[in-house]
Amino acid sequence: MGVNEHYIIPIFVGGTLLLTLFVFFIIYYILVQKHKQNQHQLEKQKMLFDNQKKILSARIDEQENTMTQISIELHDNLATQLALTQVNLYVIEDLATNEKQASLITKTNNMLKNLIDDLHNISHSLNSNFVKHIGLVEVMKKELETLISNKHIAFSFAVNGTYLSLGSEKELLIYRIAQGVLHNAIKHSQASEIGIVLNYEPKSFSMVIRDNGIGFDKNIIDDMNGLGFFNMIERAKYLNGNIDIQTAPHQGTKITLTIVYGTKEDT
Repeated sequence: MGVNEHYIIPIFVGGTLLLTLFVFFIIYYILVQKHKQNQHQLEKQKMLFDNQKKILSARIDEQENTMTQISIELHDNLATQLALTQVNLYVIEDLATNEKQASLITKTNNMLKNLIDDLHNISHSLNSNFVKHIGLVEVMKKELETLISNKHIAFSFAVNGTYLSLGSEKELLIYRIAQGVLHNAIKHSQASEIGIVLNYEPKSFSMVIRDNGIGFDKNIIDDMNGLGFFNMIERAKYLNGNIDIQTAPHQGTKITLTIVYGTKEDT
């Protein structure tokens, strides 16, 4: 019995060590497999994200190409025809036989001049190359110069912080989002005041557009395809930004686009 006891203890200790190593190996194997699964899932998500971004990019490029083509057509064809019409009106004005005729032609000429100016502004706003060239702040000012002709709405524009170029592509998308928000506000909100603020912070950029209109129910945004929210949200996603909508019936609307600098996706 004494001899067997000498063997039992080492065997027991050895078996315990082997069991411990086996359990450790099983745990290690499970952790490795879990890590591989997580890595695979991350790669799958990244591929999905990259594919979605490529689809968004293609869709946005197609929209921009279409708008640029329309811009060229407006500038080269319609604006030219209007300019020729204006020249003819000047000739007719010189031939007018009485003051009433001359006055009416002068008024028509002034209306035509305003129309040509508006057409040039619209043409520029649709042309992505022009927008990229002059930068976000300047193109927003030009947009408001066009909109300010609407006497029923008071517009305001402010820039807080030091302007920092976000790159022409991003600024173009931000401008398109602003156009969408302003179009909705002018068309649907019944607002008398619309304010735009660009905020440049050390680590973030935000654009706030606020109106004092009738507002709407946020819960039905998904059903408001005609209002263009889908395009705005798509562009914000492509910018790796976030759009926050604060509104309620009869409470006005505040829409904020926020972009944080320096994230991995932002590079």
